[in-house]
Parts: sequence; C-alpha cells; structure tokens
Amino acid sequence: SDLDGTLFSSSSRIEETNLPRLDAFMEHGGLFGISTGRSPANTLSLLGTLRPGMPSMFLNGSLVHDTAGRRVWKTEELEQHAALRIARIRLLRHPSVNIHGYDTEHTGIVSPESLSDPEWTASISRGFTSIEVANQVPWLKMMLVGTHAERAGIRKEIMEENRAVFSSPVFLEILPNKPSNGSMLSYLQDTLFPN
Repeated sequence: SDLDGTLFSSSSRIEETNLPRLDAFMEHGGLFGISTGRSPANTLSLLGTLRPGMPSMFLNGSLVHDTAGRRVWKTEELEQHAALRIARIRLLRHPSVNIHGYDTEHTGIVSPESLSDPEWTASISRGFTSIEVANQVPWLKMMLVGTHAERAGIRKEIMEENRAVFSSPVFLEILPNKPSNGSMLSYLQDTLFPN
C-alpha cells in the first residue's frame, strides 16, 4: 500500500478502524507491504504497532528493505558525483535551499542549521553534516526544500543526470534514474515468487 493519501489519513496516521482489518488480512496469509517515498525509520515511527509482513519499497523505489528483519534487499544509488554536484549548485546558486540526504538507514542535512525547520530536524538521525562527509556515504535520495523558483532552477540544471520530482509545494526529490516502484515491485515478485 502507498501511505500518504492512501493508507494514511490527512494527519499521517493510519485510521484506527483499518488496523484490525490489516492484522486479519496478514493473519490469514495475506502479504502486506509498503511503497512510499519515506524512509524506513520515518515510516515505522508512523505505523504504530502495524508492521509490514514482507519487504517493502522506500525512498521512491530506491530501497527495498525488510523492516521485520532489518535487512536491506536492494538499493539504487544516486551517482556520487551527481549528488556532490547538486549540493555544490545549491551552495553556490541557491544557498537558502535545504538539502536532506538519505542512505539505507539514516537521513542527514547538508545545510546550515539556521535554514532548517526544527520540526524536520527532530526526526533526522544523522544530524547536520558537511558535503564532504555526506559524500562518503552512498545516497539513495536527496530532498531539496525551498521556494518553487529555487527548486525549479536546480531541477533544470540536473534533469539529464537524475529524476527530479516535485512532491509537494516545498519539496524537490532527486532520485536515481534507474529505479522505480514498478521495477522494484518486479524485483520483489521475482525474488519472493520465482517461477
């Protein structure tokens, strides 16, 4: 299931009436997984007691992760030089844009703390870091937070190297070109149910 706008109510929570239904579905052999742009840690913090019964897709298809076994099944990474280039474009041309970088387990912010929304920073597991330090970890996704004009300018400069998706009025998500939820779903199907 998708989360935002599907399984989640407008308050980013599962409707209480759906929990017993999902539990019953899984108790009777149904496989329940998640497909979301969120990270595993953020997703699990919002699911309450509900846990997917199979590996799920996170970070817009850049990560297949088994939250029960805490195991990474498959990743697709941003090109390291492209992530560094995007961060430098942001620093030089759009210094007020905030960058969040995601790896398999953590989220880090490559922006001055003064630019960050305290609500967001409370959920960041890696904290604030420099571009050089952040670039030592393979990123699966970058999220840029800023005005539409700032994000549109960055998107125009990087479109040939990466997928760039406006996912809300303030977010521009930078993703590897290769993966998608559909390709990762095919991977899961082939892996879990080989012919």
